[in-house]
Amino acid sequence: MIQIISNRWGTCAAHEYALPLASFLFIAAIFALIGRSFQKAAQLVVTPPPENNETKKTEALVYPQIVDGPPSKQIQESFGFYNGGNNCFINAVLQVIFSSPFLVGHLVYGKGQNPALQAAYLQWKSVQENGSFTERTPDLASPLRSLNAAFEGSGQHDTAEFLVQALITPLELENNPLFFPQKQIATYKNPPDDEAVRKTIVLDANGIENRPTSLTHSMQLVFPESKENVVTMEELIQATFVENNPPSRSVTLTNGKTQELEISTIKTQIAPPEFLFVDLKRFNSIRQKIQTKVSFQEHFYIPPEFDIDGKGAKYEWVSFTIHDGGFGGGHYIAYVHHENGCHYYSDNAKLEKSKDEFLQAGKDFYLGFAKRVECTDVQNEIDANRYKGYVDKAIGNAKDTIEKIKLFNTYLDEKPPVPYKLKQVYLQLDQHFKDFVAQLFPDNPEEHLPELKAITDVQLREGLSGPVMKQYEAVRTADLKLELPYARDYAKECALVEQEIQDLTFLQKASEEPQQKKIMATLSPSLTTLLQTISVDDLLKAKNSELAALNIYAEKK
Repeated sequence: MIQIISNRWGTCAAHEYALPLASFLFIAAIFALIGRSFQKAAQLVVTPPPENNETKKTEALVYPQIVDGPPSKQIQESFGFYNGGNNCFINAVLQVIFSSPFLVGHLVYGKGQNPALQAAYLQWKSVQENGSFTERTPDLASPLRSLNAAFEGSGQHDTAEFLVQALITPLELENNPLFFPQKQIATYKNPPDDEAVRKTIVLDANGIENRPTSLTHSMQLVFPESKENVVTMEELIQATFVENNPPSRSVTLTNGKTQELEISTIKTQIAPPEFLFVDLKRFNSIRQKIQTKVSFQEHFYIPPEFDIDGKGAKYEWVSFTIHDGGFGGGHYIAYVHHENGCHYYSDNAKLEKSKDEFLQAGKDFYLGFAKRVECTDVQNEIDANRYKGYVDKAIGNAKDTIEKIKLFNTYLDEKPPVPYKLKQVYLQLDQHFKDFVAQLFPDNPEEHLPELKAITDVQLREGLSGPVMKQYEAVRTADLKLELPYARDYAKECALVEQEIQDLTFLQKASEEPQQKKIMATLSPSLTTLLQTISVDDLLKAKNSELAALNIYAEKK
């Protein structure tokens, strides 16, 4: 479910949109590389981002002073809260609320203020102003359980559920900025010819039903129907705002007959608010946790097609909560991006985090809070950043493949290898790996998996030796190297993208399969990998947008 809470008081300061700073190199079809020698190929190794321990510290006693009354316009730093027993879901929400002047202003001091939350906030301020914790950090969460009967006791609950049921839902006032307008548009394949019935269900000449606008504070976020390990925010929003092929409706015509209306699409539109909550439900209907990661960038967008005004909106992440563990247990933590840096909160623990760590943790976010930032052309930025999302998604899926291959290698090293264990992992690997094995064992490859350990004479890359499984893993790992250029050569980047556009254009125009295969063999590894995820037309469109954005940046230099 997407939980969106609004304020229509204008937009925030302008932020230039960020272009991809990363260059990803992949080898997608390994089987095509057998027998080919990679001349002087650099043996790259995947390494995690360096951690600077000197910049990480747990703060226990020093907190900023806050004056009486509503908070200032600046985002405030919070401190640890006492957990008397399964109250971490409330503590995580309080960290998000108390760090935001907007939320404090409306939930604590606004017209629809929550008295219990106000009491907790005043106690929080009092402890901050006191400046010491001689006994223990304050227990602010336990009294807030009484706001809703569902939270009585000491059970673990959902952060978004607490926010909505205990704090937001009681404030259902039409003039409350935490609520915003939305409407649905339903398109019918077979609208009735009966004009009177058309007017009854408000269908236009094209069979489109414009449903009345209503106030809301929540929507359902739907994961795309795929088994991929990483999804983009664009895919999540598309799956949320568009419902395809729902059950049909029937109408009674003026002649008394009944006609079935087959609905092909229902599209939801909203008035994008200044601030919003994004609630990503990570437990499905049978209480299984969804571990799918999100391509979490600094910004995300509401496309123009889902905006009532047709303009769209750009948002910047401010904070989010994460859940560790399974249903009915685990632990909630919060990440907040302050004006003076990023912080991680776990009840009474607080750690400084880098912006990269903030964005990396966001891949597992559960409940997120974002603010709207200025953007003159939302659709153009969406197109320009789509490429970055695709690459982030592709590398996430490739990393998952590497983990499975490592497990396969572990089973392969057993003495003797157990066929059914190898087959169990083999069936979970992508088609490229299966094609790779089929090149070695064309007949019944699944029956020959233990024999992979004995193969040592296949050279996939110059200077690489050892069992073929180790070779495959090393090649895949090498192609996941991430380089971050700090001094960008826009002229060089433009030239590379122009060449990619030319190659994709040739591929788009090729009509015969032999010609297509010939062109595919000349493409860069990154393009080859991306074409496994999206069509040539979509990738060509994204590359043209990327080139246009690069030219804009080049002119500014």
